[in-house]
Amino acid sequence: MIGMGDRVCVDLCSIMRRGEGLLGPVHAYVAVPGGKTCYLSELKTGREILVVNQNGIQRTAVLDV
Repeated sequence: MIGMGDRVCVDLCSIMRRGEGLLGPVHAYVAVPGGKTCYLSELKTGREILVVNQNGIQRTAVLDV
């Protein structure tokens, strides 16, 4: 038994490509432009977040929360 866990759904205004993901543990925060992080509870529609592929190449995506 591992107990209860949290599930987070982040809708983007663009489609993630194969091998891309968000940086930051889903229970706490996500990487945003400018080398900063933002708590998931603070995310609002229109906010830019970072999407990173397996090669470390970053791009921004806009939230559709």
